[in-house]
Amino acid sequence: MSSEEKKDVEKTKENEEKYSNIIQNLSDVIIEIDSEGKYTFVNPKYFDLSGFKPEEVIGQRAFNYMHPDDATKISELMKKTVETGEVQTIRCRTLHKKGHYIPIFATGSIFLDKGKLKIVAIVRKASNEQKMKTQLQYLENLLSDLEKQLKEKTINFKESEKRFRHLFETSPYPIIVLDFKGVIREFNPATVKLFKYDRDDLIGKNFQKFVAFPPESSEIIQQAFKEITQGQKLGPVEIPSYDKDGNIVWIHVTATLVRLYNEILIQVIIQDITEEKLAK
Repeated sequence: MSSEEKKDVEKTKENEEKYSNIIQNLSDVIIEIDSEGKYTFVNPKYFDLSGFKPEEVIGQRAFNYMHPDDATKISELMKKTVETGEVQTIRCRTLHKKGHYIPIFATGSIFLDKGKLKIVAIVRKASNEQKMKTQLQYLENLLSDLEKQLKEKTINFKESEKRFRHLFETSPYPIIVLDFKGVIREFNPATVKLFKYDRDDLIGKNFQKFVAFPPESSEIIQQAFKEITQGQKLGPVEIPSYDKDGNIVWIHVTATLVRLYNEILIQVIIQDITEEKLAK
């Protein structure tokens, strides 16, 4: 992966964290409800409104916290939101932990999360009727902005992932991604071409075992692995190895720590220098 592509991936992660921080620190209440009518997310401001901590309501049915007299109109509005995809606003009442109900405005719309339909809504405590129109417009604008940010974040992530995957797959050099136990998590086609192992031979296997190393190489690999897991950058290291057919393969190895799939992993880049070594 080039330095530019690494920056793109890091920027995508930063944007994701930034978006999460925005949601967590908004002055308005944000709730998310799945297709079964259960809360899947509420931000910390939900506690200020209702007295319930987020962990107390996540996984619970949203209708359990709504005034019984409002249940029918809320159900109808949620159905309309799903059918039309349009932003909908309702005035209703939500339960406070102390037992009384609080009048609120809720403005919501639908979105797909990994193929599953969800409703996200911005909730604000209702004040007087004179301020209602202003508040509703504000909520609708805020929700529209949040939806736009979510779409942009999703597109940016997919584009970065696509670019990374393209570079990974088309690299002329074998690239192997390991976890901190040395287990192979991913590799590219150039790895198969050099060492002649297929996917079943590699995925889930220990890097030091899938390639046959002479004793002197094994010692170097073990020391290098120890250094890289301690945060040091490895490389370049030149060592002999063998492919699946037992042929000698001299390799030039570098390795760094990378953040992928929300984990810190080890990226090993290999260059075949067999011809150069045997020509000497």
